[in-house]
Amino acid sequence: MFLGLTACSKPVDEAIYVAVEVCENIRDADFDMLDIADADLIQQYKDLREYDKKLFKRTVQEKMDCKVTDVEAGSNEDSFRVNFVNANSLNVALDLSSDDFKVKYEYRDTSNLFF
Repeated sequence: MFLGLTACSKPVDEAIYVAVEVCENIRDADFDMLDIADADLIQQYKDLREYDKKLFKRTVQEKMDCKVTDVEAGSNEDSFRVNFVNANSLNVALDLSSDDFKVKYEYRDTSNLFF
């Protein structure tokens, strides 16, 4: 499905699609997404869930809102900062090894998940 979308869409659309999918997967505790997200990012949430499932449910699953509020483009449309209603913003960049967009890292302090 994703490959079909990438052939006819703009880079910003692809970046948004990937960011929303990663956000929703984190919220749903579905950590099988190495093809679209950096392993360190996934591991942080996986560790939090394993450490304290109640905290994960209360702070991530119940509060995370993956609706996109805005997108900031990098200098040449090979990276984007995708901002959400209530989730940490994600940096989505073109992965040169696969020529697809992938979430590279997360900007902290952009949501109030843990408050």
